[in-house]
Amino acid sequence: MPTTVDAFGAHEAGKPLVPVTIERRDIGSHDVKLDILYCGICHSDMNYVDGTFGPLVVSPRAIATPEWD
Repeated sequence: MPTTVDAFGAHEAGKPLVPVTIERRDIGSHDVKLDILYCGICHSDMNYVDGTFGPLVVSPRAIATPEWD
């Protein structure tokens, strides 16, 4: 069953980050489920948000532990 998660995102360059809800697909047999402890984005990603350059796919930096079932 898909899960919804809370996140922050920019809908277009030059717009501020705003709270968004994202629907996630079910975890598959080849996926790894992580418990995200801390997360951030790099300065280059913020350059897209402020309109300096883009488009790009942001790449989060995360500290996480695997969740074992």
